[in-house]
Amino acid sequence: MSPTKFLLLSVFVGLISFNLSFAQQNFRSISGKVIEKSTKLPLEFAVVSLLHPNDINVVKETVTDKTGSFKLESIADGTYYLEVNLIGFEIVKTPPFSVDSKKDSVNMMRELFL
Repeated sequence: MSPTKFLLLSVFVGLISFNLSFAQQNFRSISGKVIEKSTKLPLEFAVVSLLHPNDINVVKETVTDKTGSFKLESIADGTYYLEVNLIGFEIVKTPPFSVDSKKDSVNMMRELFL
């Protein structure tokens, strides 16, 4: 086999292996609601960021809707925390939590108060 054909075959096999391992990875979702602490009213336009503990890089980010609800999708298994930020309020961080194959989604419906 010529070196060029061997290289192309190696790259092709490598791509197939990558696609299979990527396809087998399970993804989850995280949802919740952001509420103003004193009025108990939902907060629209709060920025909800998903981060790994001890890491400043944002994994995913979304904004709450008019009902204060948010949903982060396609989350790989791992340990994360949420950071909620809205102008005029202090930043709120959740304790770390796990996303894993035992549950399809993580519901933060204990509500996040700002």
